[in-house]
Amino acid sequence: MKRLIFICSCLIGIIACSNKINIEDKDYRQVISLNKDWKFALGHTYDRSADFNNGTSYFSYVTKAGFGDGPANAGFDDRMWRTVDVPHDWCVELPFAPDGSVSHGSKAIGKNYPENSVGWYRKTFFVDSSWFGKKISLEFEGVYRNSKVWVNGFYLGNEPSGYTSFNYDLTEYLNYGADNVIAVRADASFEEGWFYEGAGIYRNVNLVVTNPVHIARNGTFVSTDKISDAKADLTARTTIQNETNTAQKIIVVEKLFNAEHSVVAENQSNEFEIKPLSSHCVRTNFSVKNPQLWEVWNYGTPYLYTVKTYVYNVDSQKVTDEYSTQVGIRTVAFDAQKGFFLNGRPVKVRGVCLHQDHAGVGVALTPSIQEFRIAKMQEMGCNAIRTSHNPASPDFLKACDKMGMLVMEEARLMGINKLHQHNIEEMICRDRNHPSIFIWSLGNEEWAIEGNEKGALIARNMENFARQFDSTRAFTIASSGGWDNGIGKATEVCGINYISHGDVIGHHEKFSNQPLIGTEESNTERTRGIYETNDSKCWMARAQVHPQDSGMCKAWKFYDSNPWASGLFYWTGLDYRGEPTPYEYPAVVSQFGITDLCGYEKDNFYYLQSWWTEKPVLHIATNWNYSQQTDSVEILVYSNCPEVELIVNETSVGTQTIERTTTHNGL
Repeated sequence: MKRLIFICSCLIGIIACSNKINIEDKDYRQVISLNKDWKFALGHTYDRSADFNNGTSYFSYVTKAGFGDGPANAGFDDRMWRTVDVPHDWCVELPFAPDGSVSHGSKAIGKNYPENSVGWYRKTFFVDSSWFGKKISLEFEGVYRNSKVWVNGFYLGNEPSGYTSFNYDLTEYLNYGADNVIAVRADASFEEGWFYEGAGIYRNVNLVVTNPVHIARNGTFVSTDKISDAKADLTARTTIQNETNTAQKIIVVEKLFNAEHSVVAENQSNEFEIKPLSSHCVRTNFSVKNPQLWEVWNYGTPYLYTVKTYVYNVDSQKVTDEYSTQVGIRTVAFDAQKGFFLNGRPVKVRGVCLHQDHAGVGVALTPSIQEFRIAKMQEMGCNAIRTSHNPASPDFLKACDKMGMLVMEEARLMGINKLHQHNIEEMICRDRNHPSIFIWSLGNEEWAIEGNEKGALIARNMENFARQFDSTRAFTIASSGGWDNGIGKATEVCGINYISHGDVIGHHEKFSNQPLIGTEESNTERTRGIYETNDSKCWMARAQVHPQDSGMCKAWKFYDSNPWASGLFYWTGLDYRGEPTPYEYPAVVSQFGITDLCGYEKDNFYYLQSWWTEKPVLHIATNWNYSQQTDSVEILVYSNCPEVELIVNETSVGTQTIERTTTHNGL
């Protein structure tokens, strides 16, 4: 009899779950920007009095809860501090200094400038009394670096990396129906990379308000399983958190909206129960008829859909959360013999590496600057960007999604411990819904390990850990040699930094089942508009007179002529602060870029444009005004026209035909 009753109750549950739940769009969660009106002041690396006496009280924030002192105290008087909006980079405002870090652009920050290396931020915000009973968290997309955060004097935690996004639960610390104060201390005295990194809250800050039963942070993952002409099969994985003291019966509803905001597919899960103070991951599958695919910009339309995920509480018969995830329907794959495939079609990767700083603003880039930089690379014919050498800004990835630019996103540091794993998990879980990301890079030029067995073991460990969070994309690590013996043999896709550093063809023949991509390749280092080197002014003319002698030309011909080579990323798309090789101070900017720091084109821009686009290109890469006059001048022309004729003073000097052998032009 008991068994019969059990079966009947299960049948009732199945019948209930089979009924479609009608849901109206409402503000079930709030995401509130906190970018405006922060108070800012410089502190000090080690002088407590110059650091506003933080950590000098009888009880400190690490001894007693709520005992933040100095600027961490809610009652601290910050009226004399500067008002700034974030994103904000205080380093870019600092003067240049001969004893500043050359690799970071010789700014007056770091070990020699403790008075400029710590920045304090404070923000006052009001919490409505109606929020009591909800869950409230504080989200930082990035703070450079070693940040400590307090709210109302309560210490929330520390994030060492300047590139990893992080959040804190504020719920029990807040004053409801009253003002609240956030304090952030960023310490940029210790460098994380070897290039300009900026300083401060240089990405967005948000306050997130949800019900206690809600979708977890970065809690959705939507992947494309299969595409045909008639339909696409998608899988949505959603993690629900129950932050109440009782079990909750939940149904998850997924709706897929097209770019015109119409529902084109939907599904709902069976009813399931989440235990108190725990989480549960539910998987739903749905199909889209006649899907519009996300494509790279110069092949099709980078079409974007939105998945809205709803959490329905069976007992209360109410929706408790709604979460939007922008996605693109597309497939990516690597083949060891045929290269990279997007939506089943071979695409040769024509990429550049980019650092995240820009002229004027340092690392505090606005969405419009992100789009400008991407558009400039697309004008050249570029279809992919490698983030160098750190996780990207969410604004950058959103722009790449919208504009149809492929992305290789890169982790900052290799390793196998909790710190390294935390950074990898944050990067992948935050960014895995971006269709622009086609491969993950877990490291770059780790010279101590890249050519030995230790490196191979670390690489395999990292890939195995990372694959827990995304098994739909491949992984690589950028290595500058030793490919046969260390990291290069261990990664899913071999990442080649500079074909001149080893035998790439030999590696492919030896590891014939391993795909390969050029993660970094030579560009001609030079100053824009300069044709004679002047070391006193840190001006550089191009190193090679003939482009066919340059690493740029040799690399593209190599990757273009070998179908098993997926493509390459040139170093770099734009100049960037720091690494002013071969100069030191007063040089403060690298000159590796295909454009300068502002995005103005150097000659090599047109060289690649002549290979990478169908647009007619005719560019004279020679300056007539040399200080040393000679009887003759060699005229260098970049073009993709069938034939070029040079006419001087109405007299033809001659014609030359143009080599045009690229097999993947236009893709």
